[in-house]
Amino acid sequence: MPPARNHFASDATRFIIAGVLNTGLTTLIYLAGLFVVPPAISYAVAWMVGIAFVMKFYPGRVFVGGDRSYRGRVSLGLLTIVVFLIGLALLRTLIGQGVGPRVAFLVTLIVTTAINFFGGRALSRRAA
Repeated sequence: MPPARNHFASDATRFIIAGVLNTGLTTLIYLAGLFVVPPAISYAVAWMVGIAFVMKFYPGRVFVGGDRSYRGRVSLGLLTIVVFLIGLALLRTLIGQGVGPRVAFLVTLIVTTAINFFGGRALSRRAA
């Protein structure tokens, strides 16, 4: 087994690649949604798509060698939902403080990305 640092670097690289795809898709959904619904609803729809993406692709393709069981996928999905709620609260707080919805989204994206990586890695690697 490679040293933990190499696992970390490999996980981070795959997470970045998958995250760019997922983030690109969900960002387009969020930004398009702003034309027809309030920011919180647009954010929720974008995250629903992102959660499906995470549950489908992350267990076997991002955290390779990690927990790919049903329980592992559900745990990862639940983490993503918790992070969604954290992000939604942050987004609403920032917008409530006068931050524009696009800037608030960027700040929320940075915070939730970090939580998702470290939390997802911890969950996936706990059984590996």
